[in-house]
Amino acid sequence: MRIALIAHDSRKELMTQFCTAYIRVLSQNELVATGVTGKVDTNILYTEFWNEQEDEEVMKTYTHTDQMPDWAQNTFRRLIDAKIVKVDDKGEIAVQECSVQPMVYLDRLCGGQIEKLPDAIKALQASK
Repeated sequence: MRIALIAHDSRKELMTQFCTAYIRVLSQNELVATGVTGKVDTNILYTEFWNEQEDEEVMKTYTHTDQMPDWAQNTFRRLIDAKIVKVDDKGEIAVQECSVQPMVYLDRLCGGQIEKLPDAIKALQASK
């Protein structure tokens, strides 16, 4: 599913909190954002609506972090170390290209500590 993230300038912090709270759901979908919303807290790695992407295009799947763009490798190594991204018996992962950019974006929204997010969400849920 393609999810568009759009927020008024006065609601950018709320959008950051929303993305952090729903990381698991968002990471399983294609995220797009308007220029300003996509730059919240990162100023890097944002997408405009993906007009040029064709429906029949085959989605690339990465089996090793060194196949990913340089800007994504550190994030995914930490996710693997934290056992959030699973490694199979052959030592391979299965990460679709469309999920790399949103995960790095969310990592940057989390101050480079995306691997701590599941524990933070559990703590928030326990405090309710």
